[in-house]
Amino acid sequence: MLKTWPIIIVSTRPDPSPLGFKATISAMKSRRLNLSVESSISAISRCSSRSPTSTNGGENSEPIPADLIFELLLRLPAKSIARCRCVSSLWSSILIRPDFTELFFTRSSSLPQLLLSRQENDELLFFTAPQAVHTSSIISPNHHKKIPFLSTSQICGHLRGLICLTHQRTVKKRKETVPVMFNPSTGESLELPKVKTSMVMVRSFFAYDPVAKQFKVLSMSWPCYKSGWICKDHQVLTLGNGNLAWRMVECGIPHHPTYDGICINGCLYYQAIVDRGSGVSAIICFDVRSEKFSFIRKAQDRDELTGETGEAQLYYIGMSGNNEVLLSPRYPSSPFYVFYYNFERGTIRRVEIQRMDALKHGRIHTFLDHVEDVKLYANV
Repeated sequence: MLKTWPIIIVSTRPDPSPLGFKATISAMKSRRLNLSVESSISAISRCSSRSPTSTNGGENSEPIPADLIFELLLRLPAKSIARCRCVSSLWSSILIRPDFTELFFTRSSSLPQLLLSRQENDELLFFTAPQAVHTSSIISPNHHKKIPFLSTSQICGHLRGLICLTHQRTVKKRKETVPVMFNPSTGESLELPKVKTSMVMVRSFFAYDPVAKQFKVLSMSWPCYKSGWICKDHQVLTLGNGNLAWRMVECGIPHHPTYDGICINGCLYYQAIVDRGSGVSAIICFDVRSEKFSFIRKAQDRDELTGETGEAQLYYIGMSGNNEVLLSPRYPSSPFYVFYYNFERGTIRRVEIQRMDALKHGRIHTFLDHVEDVKLYANV
């Protein structure tokens, strides 16, 4: 007698429900049921664990092959992946496979998004919006997971779908800084070892080595703003090497970081003061792979952009895939715009992001090329 498997079709059509997606399950019988993602997960789970001796309309039924489940799970949104790991040991083994996480990441990379964050009542809220907008337009962001964020917390950077931030806490009357990795898409977080230093002030940066495919956190510290300005205790924490421990690295360039950093092709760049008396600043370069420091003298000339930007104070965010520079305000406004500047044409266009006017206070962080990553970093 012919053996068959139930046909399960997962549709990724956008939906206004909290999950943003719905699934449609079509059985061998003629009826079709529109179910939520959670119901679809439950149905697929029952089918995949069905006994080979069970029957369906007089025909033998076998469990769904792992390869088919693999393809079905790839169609789910990242926010559902964390819950799917709890369905069964089979599902968990599929979802942590390197080929699954890499393929999921690759598919997500084909449609990078803007990621925006904003502090609200001791929490950091995250939103995503389409990045590939080719004309001046109005877009509506999607809400994502949130994480505790206090007045002493800092965002260290955003890379490959992950956010690195630090929390400062007081233990036995001593302040300590603890980095945390956070995935806005899945809501998963990982607390890293505290920074080893006896100094009060700590500044950290998030970096990535594309050759070794390793994330690193660079931290430096100084006594306080009044008693000293040169950073000391430069140290690096490497994720993914099986040994989460801080290592001291040498830095022969006396400096004090003043702005957030950006990591490009395995090199971390951040602006810093190199002469406090004259206020001379430079761009510090940290090679993520070799862990060596260098610097570039900063040009003093500034170009002004006029026209559609109005009087908005804009900051450089990064270069988009179509060779446009993204500029964004750091604080809420109504309406809220981001700007794309085209060097070749010398033109600038603005894109309004809706619903940002509800964020009345605090700084807004904007990041380019956000992708969904479903790797599990609990065992790094």
